[in-house]
Amino acid sequence: MSQLKIKITRQVGLKENGTVATGSFFNDALEEWKELNLSAPFVKFGLQVRNHCQTLPQLLYHKEQVVDLLVKNLDDGNVLALEPILDLTTQLAKDLDDELFPYLHKLLTSILPLVEFRDVKVIEV
Repeated sequence: MSQLKIKITRQVGLKENGTVATGSFFNDALEEWKELNLSAPFVKFGLQVRNHCQTLPQLLYHKEQVVDLLVKNLDDGNVLALEPILDLTTQLAKDLDDELFPYLHKLLTSILPLVEFRDVKVIEV
């Protein structure tokens, strides 16, 4: 037991491709998804959320607006944007940690109906 080391801080530094990480899992994932998903609904979401999440402090300040945008897109249920929106919801949970709790009900209310979704690969995120 004395040999066990647990590191609870988040490391922010160079990513695999050599660029400096922003300190926000959400923003890093958003940048990756913007290259992978060029569907109209997701591009629109990216444009709406981009000014709220460029850094972790900015994301924390605008968390309510970001959650509202995620919920709106989850409720729309557009299959083309669903996978990145679900992934970004996960990344937001990592960034907000305990601060996500007030928004959890709202997010789960939008996510749970997706359990009936037939394409498991999309909701597997």
